[in-house]
Amino acid sequence: MSRAGIVPHSWSLDHAGPLSYTVADSVYALNAISGHDPKDPGSARTDVPDFTAALGQPITDLRVGICRNHMFDNNQPDVDAAIEAAIRFYRDAGAQLVEFDLPILAFGLGAIFAIELSSSTAYHSRNLASGAVTGFTNDVRTLVEMGRLVTGPDYLKAEQLRRVLIDDLAKVFADVDVIIGPTCPLTAWPIGKWTVRIGAQDESVLAASWRLTYPWNLAGLPAISLPCGFDSTGLPTGLQLAGRPFDEMTLIRAADAYERGHGWKDMHPKL
Repeated sequence: MSRAGIVPHSWSLDHAGPLSYTVADSVYALNAISGHDPKDPGSARTDVPDFTAALGQPITDLRVGICRNHMFDNNQPDVDAAIEAAIRFYRDAGAQLVEFDLPILAFGLGAIFAIELSSSTAYHSRNLASGAVTGFTNDVRTLVEMGRLVTGPDYLKAEQLRRVLIDDLAKVFADVDVIIGPTCPLTAWPIGKWTVRIGAQDESVLAASWRLTYPWNLAGLPAISLPCGFDSTGLPTGLQLAGRPFDEMTLIRAADAYERGHGWKDMHPKL
């Protein structure tokens, strides 16, 4: 799908996708925005199916992958409980569960930081040099300027790690159809808070907020997040599913089946 009209952040990581109320709503939007756009040379020249055909389909033949390292290493207990309940849903619906480890993820956050920050600095270099950054908040300006600290060797090592991650995930997807996990290791944190405590560890809010989503961005794989319950304080948790390159049909089938089996999308936290 096209990124034309979107201000670049990181050329090799940026992508467009719908935000919607239901899986079906996202599917209708996906039908409208998918396909090659001459205005975006990076958009893929692939045939686009009618994604609505995946809605309402059975999942008894589905192989659901569970990455026990990284995705479940350090999450809030309520988040883990919600995801484990979702895993049981797929098992009870007839899907096959396949557990695996992906050791390369221990190094992935540093790789995506190097790629993202250096790309952002490259795009905004003229604004930084001229001082035309008055519209930047302090945290955004800091991140944009941090890209200057990424060296050429750092960037190349990050791209090498990305290649290894892509290859490792290709091997995983030979045995599974989708990968399941939390969208975020915790529920919402207070506005203005820079660190959060998960278990016995303090962690940067920035690192925690995308620790479980960046692998699919780094590897260029389709993913979807949908509601899967609430924690003990009433805050919502997210279920994340990822699929093979250009296999949105299977991803939609898995997400739609879970959504139809639960009423989370129609429930709201008590604030």
